[in-house]
Amino acid sequence: TDEYGRDNFSRLIYGTRISLFTGFGAVVVSFFIGIILGFIAGYSGGIFDTVLNRFTELFLSFPVIYLIVLILALFGSSLFSVIIVLGISGWMTLFKIVRGEVVSLKQKDFFISAELIGLNKSSLLTKEILPVILAPVIVNLVFLFSNVILAEAALSYLGLGAGNLYPSWGAMINSG
Repeated sequence: TDEYGRDNFSRLIYGTRISLFTGFGAVVVSFFIGIILGFIAGYSGGIFDTVLNRFTELFLSFPVIYLIVLILALFGSSLFSVIIVLGISGWMTLFKIVRGEVVSLKQKDFFISAELIGLNKSSLLTKEILPVILAPVIVNLVFLFSNVILAEAALSYLGLGAGNLYPSWGAMINSG
């Protein structure tokens, strides 16, 4: 038991629930941001592509955990804010993958013919591009999921995680 007489094994199981929920939530947020921005940058090209690429490289140039700690320290930490902040901080690698694939797919015959028959941009993304890039996107999301769980445990260890309402792996390590 811990210092309050609570069972450590049951807290570990409930902490798993919180970590998995945080991981899935942050991955979904990162998925939508990375897919949409990657498609827009790769499809439009030009100055918009250059600006989004430089913005992404700016975020990739330093460890994101410092930015996450700063935002959570300034605005408070709850389960929802941890999910949003971790989701917003993980879209960069997915953006790079999607953008590169869209740039290469723009030259393919099936994509050009889909544009010529008048598919709008959302249909192009869901019907022509997403099925082709699904394998690298899923692999990236699996790695992102593990990184989010580690980041959530690190934030909970530092006292910036889901708070005292929920048992968390990092908070249990901290109390140990």
